Amino acid sequence: MTVFLLLLVLLCVIGAEVKKENEFFEDYASLEKSNAIKGIFVVLVFFSHAKAYMHLNDANSQYYLGVQQYLAQMIVVPFLFFSGYGIMQSIMKKGNDYVKKIPTNRLLKVLLHFDIAVLLFVILNLIIKREMTLGKVLWSLVGWESIGNSNWYILAILLAYAATFIAFIVCRKHHYLGATVTTILLIGIILYISKYRPGYYYNTLLTYSLGIWYALFKDKIDKICMKKDIIWLVLVGLCGMGYYLAHKNYTKSVWYYELWACLFMLLLILFSMKISINNGILQFFGNHIFSIYILQRLPMDFINAHYKVEKVPYIFLITSFIITLIIAMIFDYAMDRLDGLVWRKNKK
Repeated sequence: MTVFLLLLVLLCVIGAEVKKENEFFEDYASLEKSNAIKGIFVVLVFFSHAKAYMHLNDANSQYYLGVQQYLAQMIVVPFLFFSGYGIMQSIMKKGNDYVKKIPTNRLLKVLLHFDIAVLLFVILNLIIKREMTLGKVLWSLVGWESIGNSNWYILAILLAYAATFIAFIVCRKHHYLGATVTTILLIGIILYISKYRPGYYYNTLLTYSLGIWYALFKDKIDKICMKKDIIWLVLVGLCGMGYYLAHKNYTKSVWYYELWACLFMLLLILFSMKISINNGILQFFGNHIFSIYILQRLPMDFINAHYKVEKVPYIFLITSFIITLIIAMIFDYAMDRLDGLVWRKNKK
């Protein structure tokens, strides 16, 4: 498994650039480069999910397992951060008209795509004869339960979108107040969900709020960070110290975990100012992030139900990955066509 991790590292090196002294990439948070970063992490998510089927015990896999165990939920942090960052950028550019469309253009669209994916899992479960209850299927449609699909992230992002809509529809043009209310609502959501669901449902949710705040302060942050390398290095050092302390204590409280996640993302952003990781393959993964994330368990579960995966773990990994990419492209094409029909009619 370590070999595949090294191949991912090698992929990151392709097209990578490093800025010279006192120079920085001003487009480090652009859609293109953020998609490339998310592309890296969606592959890490795939590896993490595939590992559960493979029963890895070879010596070479121990290096990957160490990395995977260390990163834990950090592999989803860029998805939440850039979602918050992107939605705040849109609010600042388009104003209240955009906020009013969040329930349909963000919430309902994601939910519709997710529910169609869930129905694919219903079909798969019937094929492989995996038991389901009606109640579990219905709860799975909103991400509260799972019938074999990945679900918690969708629940988290739907709740984040809902919190953003409520906050900014009330606060209207007061962006800082809207960001504050969004953060408070997310803290309330964390406190509520923590009573009923495992930690991974909510322990990185505040990175979405971090994305909102970063969008608001980005110009000021850039002016400070991009003056000189020494200033950038001091900020990296401060974030690194905070990161070390938060990681050391993350098991003590969900708030330490949230702080660890936020500082992980800030360090990633700071490094992106000096090091550009960007190529067409990573962008492809980033452009299909939703479908790759949601659909990857379809081939995994089907293959696992018909073959002894532990005997051919790497054939399983490669086959599942190729099939995931194929069905992800088909799914996204179908969803684009569906969105064109549904939202065009709504617009009319």
